[in-house]
Amino acid sequence: MDTKIIGTRIKELRTNKKLKQYELAELIDIDEKYLSNIERGVSTCSYKVLLKIANELEASLDYICASNLKYNLIKNENPITSTINIELNKMNDKQQRCVLDLITSINKNDLT
Repeated sequence: MDTKIIGTRIKELRTNKKLKQYELAELIDIDEKYLSNIERGVSTCSYKVLLKIANELEASLDYICASNLKYNLIKNENPITSTINIELNKMNDKQQRCVLDLITSINKNDLT
């Protein structure tokens, strides 16, 4: 498992939520130094800890572990798509529907 990529994704999600390491560590009941090691790819974490992190950061496990999955839809995701996914995860269903309608309209009208 590529712990550096997992750590990078966790750090990206945490900073997007404007959480400090110590704040996330407290929320999921782990030591701040351990979280730092996870984010740097120095330490691996259990499934239980990874699930706590994902839930607190409102992210899916497949997003956090995507590069480690043999079959996934976001393996070759570019940075723009990644940022869009993060922003979409912050939205409620109504807001996501609005974005989907906008994308559908742009594709339908070929506004390139």
